[in-house]
Amino acid sequence: MNEKFDAFLMEHQDLYEKDLFDSIKERGTSFLEEEIIPDVFMQIYDAIGILPDDKNNYLKFLKLLKQRYVLEKNILEVGCGILPRLGVYLSKQQTENGTVTVMDPVLGKEFHHLNFTGLKQKVDEFTDFSPYDLVIGQYPCEATEITIEKACEYQKDFYLLLCGCTHFRSPLPFMTMPNFYHEYLYEKTTNLLQKYDNGKLKVLKPGNENPFLYPIITNEK
Repeated sequence: MNEKFDAFLMEHQDLYEKDLFDSIKERGTSFLEEEIIPDVFMQIYDAIGILPDDKNNYLKFLKLLKQRYVLEKNILEVGCGILPRLGVYLSKQQTENGTVTVMDPVLGKEFHHLNFTGLKQKVDEFTDFSPYDLVIGQYPCEATEITIEKACEYQKDFYLLLCGCTHFRSPLPFMTMPNFYHEYLYEKTTNLLQKYDNGKLKVLKPGNENPFLYPIITNEK
């Protein structure tokens, strides 16, 4: 197991900044024994085939998407990270139609393979959402708010798993808990959905419908 991990790091060292690379090398496969696996480690574990299914957040998220959508459509994933593992799974679901585009400024390398494209860039006010039918994200962090704005502006379906961070520009002391940021997003998203006639907000709190630690927000038309 460690041999696979070490071989991956040797081959892909250029994808990681030095401090991050040193941290990854030091911790190795130790997170497999823990309940929560940081995403940068989970990406590697999945890429080399040592991530158990019961800890695979990409498979869990894919299952939720398949329950709600037909996946043979043009999908944009925001905040895919260095290794776009969810995008890999999504692209394999598309046997006849559809495309998957992943977008993140920290993406390891840009690529274009048949129905699967990787863009090393961030979402901003100039990003064109018109080519996509569905916008998704697993912990898109600071890209969450602009992604909601653009999805509503272009009247696109979206399905976003929120993170446990707070991304207020200038948070007051009482606004440092994730739930305050989530409530802010719910209110803003509701207003944007009404403004652009893009359905109604649905929030999936952690529980039976949502196996993750934080809420999922989506629009229902």
